[in-house]
Amino acid sequence: LGPNALESEKLAYKHGRCTFAAWRSPRRELEYQSMLERTVGNLEEQRDKWKTRCTILQEIWKRHTVAI
Repeated sequence: LGPNALESEKLAYKHGRCTFAAWRSPRRELEYQSMLERTVGNLEEQRDKWKTRCTILQEIWKRHTVAI
């Protein structure tokens, strides 16, 4: 818009910007939620992997520990 734009043109432009921003907002929120869900999934996989490793190492330790 130029400096000589009519008030109605300014309002229409502003309305268009607000409409576009409102349209983008839920989309960004869904993208962010999807990213968080992927991150949680990855962290749960890592947790399970390390939990399994700890269990195996605990069993090995128990077998090789000498009772006093």
